[in-house]
Amino acid sequence: MDATMDTTDAMKRWELENEVEWHQDGEDELYRYDAAEQAAILEKKPWTTDPQYYKVREIHRNRARKRTRPS
Repeated sequence: MDATMDTTDAMKRWELENEVEWHQDGEDELYRYDAAEQAAILEKKPWTTDPQYYKVREIHRNRARKRTRPS
């Protein structure tokens, strides 16, 4: 048996077991980085005057667990 075939099958099985969802083209636009846009935002600093600037806050569940776990 070919090692590449084993790897591909293992990856497919892992994706099914872990309910991995692949996104359609264009959804990666959310993660597009524009240096000029970022520089303008950093210069303007809208979060200093608008307390609702960060409307959506996302945190990974593992990070939340570490923050709430007693030391």
